Amino acid sequence: MSTIGSTANINPIFALNPIVGCNFITAANTLKDGTGALVFVASGNTNGTRIDNITFSQANSAQTIANSAMVNRVFIAPSTATNTSTGSTTAYLIAEIANAAVTPSASAIGATATIYFTPPLILPSGAYLYTTSSVFAGNQDKIAVIAKGGDY
Repeated sequence: MSTIGSTANINPIFALNPIVGCNFITAANTLKDGTGALVFVASGNTNGTRIDNITFSQANSAQTIANSAMVNRVFIAPSTATNTSTGSTTAYLIAEIANAAVTPSASAIGATATIYFTPPLILPSGAYLYTTSSVFAGNQDKIAVIAKGGDY
């Protein structure tokens, strides 16, 4: 007797190419509804993209200037959204993390916070990943955003 249909995939699926999406947050956005200035970080490729984590790090130009305490947020926008820095009403908040006020020095690191996606966040083809920061009082609050993952 034969069975019609496909057999289940019993092999793990791994990313084909590693990706690192990078950008800087240089303006505040206190809105949590996906509007306002959103900072683009990554997009889903043709076969989808896996995001393992996103790190927010203090990136001002002086080693010993304290940043403000803030909340960093991550938004996802489906493929129907436009990839612009002005945001979209179809971007949805998926994670947020507090970034403490820290005064870095030659022996102390600046403010850093990482969101780990467990299981990994999967971006379908054409979907966009954006970030924001709740505070930007000046160059001391410039944040480097780094998303790490892989394309399928």
